[in-house]
Amino acid sequence: TIYKTLKKELPFSKVFHVHFLSDYWLKEKLPKTNHTLNIDHGNRIRKYLSENSDKKVYLISMIREPVGREISNIFENPQDFVGNNLDKTSAMNTLIGMSEDEILNIGSKISYEYYMNWFSSEFESFTGIDIYKYPFEKSKGYQIFKDDNYNVLLIKLESLNDVYQNAFNEFLELKITSRKEVNIGNDKISKGANSFLKNNLKYSIAELNNLYDSNIIKHFYSEDQIQKFKQKWSNEKSLKIC
Repeated sequence: TIYKTLKKELPFSKVFHVHFLSDYWLKEKLPKTNHTLNIDHGNRIRKYLSENSDKKVYLISMIREPVGREISNIFENPQDFVGNNLDKTSAMNTLIGMSEDEILNIGSKISYEYYMNWFSSEFESFTGIDIYKYPFEKSKGYQIFKDDNYNVLLIKLESLNDVYQNAFNEFLELKITSRKEVNIGNDKISKGANSFLKNNLKYSIAELNNLYDSNIIKHFYSEDQIQKFKQKWSNEKSLKIC
């Protein structure tokens, strides 16, 4: 959505949507997977940045609470979860044809290693920027900071609807009044399976404490927000917000 909106608002600028630019991911991790498009795309953008090293680079990165993010990832990259070396379309067809128990089983095997380490293994690895050195205004929902090479905007996905106008105005001096909405989960053919998993995937208190008391969550989210996330994903109906 952000990419399409900025492409529309900045038709004469180079706007890219990319997940990986670091050597760690492009040369070490991704070659062991079926994400060849991510490798090709990342290398093309790296080449452009290298050839235009005199230009200031504006980076926009989003953060989302982990369980919701990883559930969405299942339906964004089903080939990583269904297996049998299926392409994305075939994997999606297989996924939406699964029983509820099978879908819940896939959800129960979600790994949060990628989520927990992305800002170090990818963002900092490529940019040299340690985001934890910059305070994040949790109630504001976004933060802007600069170093010698990059201007950076970090936005919480949960705050996007409320803050995108102010954030883009402050970051790019753009007065955006509407967004070009794309990739909306409720509009996809997988929305039934997606909704089922969101409503039924639950965790123990110990698991939630381990996940939501981590440094990355505490850096971006307030204690009240964290408690609400724990309540949402808890398998104990009696869990109270502190």
